Amino acid sequence: MMNGAVGYQLLDDGTFVSLGLILGSAALLFIGTGYIALDTGFSWTGYFNSTLTAPNRSYSLYTLYQLVPLVFLFIFFILEALLVLRVLGEKKPMCKYSHLRPPKSIR
Repeated sequence: MMNGAVGYQLLDDGTFVSLGLILGSAALLFIGTGYIALDTGFSWTGYFNSTLTAPNRSYSLYTLYQLVPLVFLFIFFILEALLVLRVLGEKKPMCKYSHLRPPKSIR
């Protein structure tokens, strides 16, 4: 999702801050999900032991492992679509099968 925000030039591309935000957010999500998954599977701290009994529902693991990446992917596509349509003012990249249509001069 942070890659979608880079196109808006809020921070310069390739600077330490912009790369740090991308790497930091990815590391935070990876470490958080990894901790919950390992603690659920191996019961290291016992905090998630309630997810090992009967209905076996680990909502926190589901949220971080599946739901958050899907939401980030959706937000990324919305950010990119807004960038192409509003900021760049281009409609052709958003057209379905735009590469298959012949130029207007041939039609």
